[in-house]
Amino acid sequence: MFCHSPMRRVHTVRLLAIILIGGVLIGGALGLRNSRWAQERRLKKTDLPTLIALASEQPRRPLVHFYLGTALFNAQRFEEAAESFNRCLQLDPRFARAYVGLGMCAMKRNRPDIALNAFQQAIKEDPRSAEARFMLGTLYIDFLQSNSLALPELLKATELDPKNDGAWYRLAECRSALSQPNEAIEAAKRALQLKPNQPEYHRLLGQLYAFKGDFKTAEPYLKRALQLNPSDPEAHYSMAKLYLSRSPRPQDLERAAREAQQAVALAPEMPPIHVILAEVAVRQGKMDEAVQHLQRALSLDPENDAATFKLAEVYRRTGKMEQARQLVEEFQRRSNLKRDIKNLIDRIKHRPEDASLRLRVARLLREQGDLFRAANQYQVCLSLQPNNEAAKKELEALMKQVRAQQKDKPSSQDKVAPD
Repeated sequence: MFCHSPMRRVHTVRLLAIILIGGVLIGGALGLRNSRWAQERRLKKTDLPTLIALASEQPRRPLVHFYLGTALFNAQRFEEAAESFNRCLQLDPRFARAYVGLGMCAMKRNRPDIALNAFQQAIKEDPRSAEARFMLGTLYIDFLQSNSLALPELLKATELDPKNDGAWYRLAECRSALSQPNEAIEAAKRALQLKPNQPEYHRLLGQLYAFKGDFKTAEPYLKRALQLNPSDPEAHYSMAKLYLSRSPRPQDLERAAREAQQAVALAPEMPPIHVILAEVAVRQGKMDEAVQHLQRALSLDPENDAATFKLAEVYRRTGKMEQARQLVEEFQRRSNLKRDIKNLIDRIKHRPEDASLRLRVARLLREQGDLFRAANQYQVCLSLQPNNEAAKKELEALMKQVRAQQKDKPSSQDKVAPD
């Protein structure tokens, strides 16, 4: 009888094991190569012309359209990018990152209404999307001027992604606008820890400490901001404001004048700089020069309260009482308008489903010139009362006005599309 030797059996078992392991490894490698992660990694590195060709060859692959949208966005082809993101969402309606991309395209095209819906849908599909929370908070600040709405979104964004320095920075700005300087400082410090050489972060910390009256701590931050970016008009403006606030000494007045002149040379269209230059001129006794700066500030921003109030003061000091009275009346009118808006918003907090309150506050915001927030309130009104023809017509006219004003204005968002 023929029998296998023990050694031969061992070799056979080893060979089978090797074959089995090899098969598993090959199968795993093939599976990994075709995994979503691997596909995304390859597409992320693919150039725009190749992505365009892939989208034509493989029109039913949502990932291809998503990365094509991302590449088009980064090439500043926002209309085409939006089309690609929409195509991706037609194929995969639950693709949260595509909604984020669509919202960012809408912001670039100055369509906050589309952006708002897109970011909210992204969060609905993926409540843990830090990018969607961050962009929604940014939209609330930059377009709807609502820091109270932005705050919870930015808090969630930093919770979900603590390494997002941009989210910490916007949170610091938001906290500052809500008169929470200590919390703002902590958020700004977190941003600075993550990116120590970002000039805006140094500038913001300097501004926050100056606001608290801690000029000794503020000054090094502002100086560092200017070392990193000498062409930042806001940093020069903040330095001028610090020197004016710190003391009445002649050397600080000279420093303030120098910084303000540098700021206005860099950004002649920035109204607050002209207000600072006017304050310098007043302290130097140059009232005619102060009037010129304040009139320039108001020509750039007719609703600038600081310029209005300061010009009334200068007119009083120079005996022009009638002009001063008219400016005080205008200042009071705007103050009353702000008060009425605040009162209505407080009422809305208790009656959020009241469409009439939404319409009233929308009209007041439009009168104030706060067009994006007005549009948001009109939209809420129509969601509660879809057949309100007056609100429909007013919103349509308002959005035409918004698009006309924003046509040539670059968006504040220079972020790269989500990947």
